[in-house]
Formats: sequence, structure tokens, C-alpha cells
Amino acid sequence: MFLHIGADTVVPLRKVVAIIDYKEASINKNRQFINDMRLRDKVVDVSEGVAGSFVITKDLVYFSRVSGLTLKRRAEGFLGSDEDCRYISVINLGGNDE
Repeated sequence: MFLHIGADTVVPLRKVVAIIDYKEASINKNRQFINDMRLRDKVVDVSEGVAGSFVITKDLVYFSRVSGLTLKRRAEGFLGSDEDCRYISVINLGGNDE
């Protein structure tokens, strides 16, 4: 199973570790992680300059124009049928932190 993250790019769903709203990138630990991954040439930006989310896989970090909520919904369609996907975390999606 694959997750389409935009710009004709698909990621094997079994490799997805987390889907994170881009607004969460401003959190210090996330920013540090992203910078470290950039230094290792492990960031792929398919967002066309308008990132809505970032997808962390076992190998790379992808910046996607597609919102985290949309990617979550796409992934949920496969979660029940793919045992490897049961550990995917989706962080701060849906808007309310209450």
C-alpha cells in the first residue's frame, strides 16, 4: 500500500512513522530534527514551497503540500488492512488541542 503525498509522489505506507502538521515544525525539537535530516540530505520537499505537513518515514522526511488531516484520512483507509501501519502516529490533526 502507498500513501500519495502530492506532486506525483507516493510513499510506502509501511515505512511511514509519523504525519505531522507543518505548523508543528516550529516546535524546537521538530525544527532541530528537520535541520539534522537536512544536513544528512534526508529531506525531500514536494510541497512546491507551500508545506502543509511533513511525513517522517524510516528513511526520509517529506514535506508535502497536502494537509496533515488529508494525509491522515488517506492513510486511515489502509490502516485496517496493513499490519505494518498500525504504529503510524498522526500528530495534532483536527485543529483542537482540548
